[in-house]
Amino acid sequence: GKRDEDLVLPLNDSISFTLSQKEMRAKTTVMISPNFSSDRIWINGREESATNPRIKNCLKEVRRRAGKRKYEDDDDDEDTSLPINWHVHICSENNFPTAAGLASSAAGYACLGKLCISPAVMLMIEGNISTIARLGSGSACRSLDGGLVHWHKGEKEDGSDSYAEQIAPPDHWPDLHVIICVAIKTKDWSSFCDLTMADSNEMHAVALNTFPPCVYMNDTSHAIADFVHQYNAIKIKEEKEEQKICYTFDAGPNACLFIPGKVIEEVSILLPRCFPASNSNSVNISKNNPYWQASLTSDVLISGHDSGYVVFS
Repeated sequence: GKRDEDLVLPLNDSISFTLSQKEMRAKTTVMISPNFSSDRIWINGREESATNPRIKNCLKEVRRRAGKRKYEDDDDDEDTSLPINWHVHICSENNFPTAAGLASSAAGYACLGKLCISPAVMLMIEGNISTIARLGSGSACRSLDGGLVHWHKGEKEDGSDSYAEQIAPPDHWPDLHVIICVAIKTKDWSSFCDLTMADSNEMHAVALNTFPPCVYMNDTSHAIADFVHQYNAIKIKEEKEEQKICYTFDAGPNACLFIPGKVIEEVSILLPRCFPASNSNSVNISKNNPYWQASLTSDVLISGHDSGYVVFS
């Protein structure tokens, strides 16, 4: 939840890790010119309104810092010869679905924040840029750095102390990245799994308890969760809790699975067998899966589910 919607200030601290850009990524370019008559933005090739409050707030804060003064849209006396008063054109695209609970907005605003300090943009931004990215998307402030990142909720009303900082590099946990404090320090994988799934379940329970309810997960989402719990039950029975897997769902139906390297082959085989592609538009991951030809390392018996759309990243 947020304690301030306009400044995007959270009620609680949070920790997350940034996914590798080798698989899921956003690419954002910015052009700044004295010849542009207005700010404009394109997302995945489609022009969107640059009057979106969060976009305007980001650009307003960029210009405020660049000019070390408060930027006003209706300032008739502004010096148009200065780059801080030029308009910008922003083009952003991502290689994964937008508005599907996969943090596409966080990725885009994080890119925008990075670009604001680029010498090529000539704005000479100073200070912590995570507070700029936060104005566009709260999660964006945690997406500027790799590895594990801590977003401080802050206490000040102006949000100046609500920022993000890296607490562990991408290689902190070579076999897997983590987001829960107890698992970060002790590398207690079993606890991490339980806490991650419980946290995800609680968020969606709260969403369902609103009126009207917010329904993000679909039948396939629940089937994947069921798959994970059945798989873990087997691993617990085998006394191999370090091989448990876990899921988390953001504000959408898509599952993000955390899988130890020891069982990546096994799970890579089981997923498409339990969730075969349902139509010609779906991606049959078995064709491109390097582990498809491998043999199962143990007798894993999991009941199948109806066809669903499952894609590996």
